[in-house]
Amino acid sequence: MSPKLCPFLAFWAAFAGLSSSAEEEPSRDRAKVPVVVKALDTGLRHWKEKAEFVANYRFTQAAALTFQDGVDGRFVDEFADRTISGKGVVAKTAEGFRFSLILDGRIKVRQRGKMISTNLSSFDVVVANGIQARYTPRQLCTDGLFLVGGVVFQRAGPELQDRFPTVNSTVPNPIFVCGGDKNHPFLSIVPRPIYKEAVSWNVDKPSPGLIRVTVTREGVDPSSGGSWEEVSDYLVRIDQGYPFIEQQEWTYFLEERLVARSHTVATGLVQAGKSCQVPSRIVSGQEIAGSSLRPRVPYDFWWITIWESADIGRRQPEDNDFVLTVADKTRVKGLQEKWRNATRFDLFEMGVSDLAEPGTAQARSATVAVSARDAGRASPDLSFMSARVICVALIVVGGGILSYTSRWRRISRRNR
Repeated sequence: MSPKLCPFLAFWAAFAGLSSSAEEEPSRDRAKVPVVVKALDTGLRHWKEKAEFVANYRFTQAAALTFQDGVDGRFVDEFADRTISGKGVVAKTAEGFRFSLILDGRIKVRQRGKMISTNLSSFDVVVANGIQARYTPRQLCTDGLFLVGGVVFQRAGPELQDRFPTVNSTVPNPIFVCGGDKNHPFLSIVPRPIYKEAVSWNVDKPSPGLIRVTVTREGVDPSSGGSWEEVSDYLVRIDQGYPFIEQQEWTYFLEERLVARSHTVATGLVQAGKSCQVPSRIVSGQEIAGSSLRPRVPYDFWWITIWESADIGRRQPEDNDFVLTVADKTRVKGLQEKWRNATRFDLFEMGVSDLAEPGTAQARSATVAVSARDAGRASPDLSFMSARVICVALIVVGGGILSYTSRWRRISRRNR
């Protein structure tokens, strides 16, 4: 069922046609997309631009038997030693973005053969004036060694994804939950011909002030010939000014069998800028099949992430909220030589002219660091989930892909 456009959405539907540019539009045929979805997509992007807030927050990851148990804070004692927690700051204006996390205790590391990886470590990221700075402090790991820190600067583009980067998808925040992690949360899917994909949108109005958008993506695996279906269900609130995503549910089916599911709920709304609301609590969860773990667990459970802030919306962000301060003797990459020994970086007082020139050693080292930074992005940080651990491939320039693959196989055989 397609609900009638209320005056608010009618405005966004008209505005969508006026504000979209060729650079913003996804490269796909949008003729079949409902008008309501186009209007919501435009409204969400403007919410992401207009919302302004600063918040100190707490972050917790733990296991619960059901998603509702996780929402209520009832966790499984058996996995208490796997719990991860920390605190940080998130701040946003139309001109700047700040997102930091300081983990409690030591950084958990895993070792497979000669490779050592960690899912999550402390970070501090600031974006302003066309610059993105990412600081990784020196951190003590569970194996007794230290994770070497550093700060890397690079150019930030004008697009929403560049202005508000997904620092680590393990750690949620209002920007990526309520505004989507893409410029076009509903319209970014481009069907891939090799999978014979089809994309459809369904719109419903479950209650006043809410719009439900269901995006269904289905296709055929070319290698096995099996059919699959991916369903993304969004609950969008439209009665608080700019629209924003209040709930998300994602399911994946293989041959009509449910194989993966995740759920996110944002609650505790507060005012955050003109005509903008943000949540003070976010709960997200991924369902884990106990039989897929090593060693196996005799029941399925949910790996829950909780983000909550007691002071979000209490004050407007200030310029000092976006000043990056690092420890003495921190390695600085991507900036001109004059910044080599600096420990304080006010990005509102800096500009792209402070970045290292392309082709210099500083610029090259920054590029390498940025390319490697997201290699271990979020999967549930359970060290016993070896079946789900994604090993990061190191591209050996001289040896080539084939020699690396052979070496990896030899290591794997020795470790069996």
